[in-house]
Amino acid sequence: MECEKFALHGMVSAGVCFGGKSRIHFVDENSKVNGAYYVGKLLPVLSNDCTRLLAFGFMFQQDSAPAHTAC
Repeated sequence: MECEKFALHGMVSAGVCFGGKSRIHFVDENSKVNGAYYVGKLLPVLSNDCTRLLAFGFMFQQDSAPAHTAC
């Protein structure tokens, strides 16, 4: 019996708030989540989820990950 040395993996992005939770967004395979990828691909869909969950407004809070502070 053979065992794989490394399990399959993937990167996801999601959000949670008192109004609910966002959808899970899968990061494109072999992509590096830098400032350009975050602002161009992830932030728009996460922002849409926030608008859907909190129609009366929201404050988007992020940690200090390099992609979050690049812009």
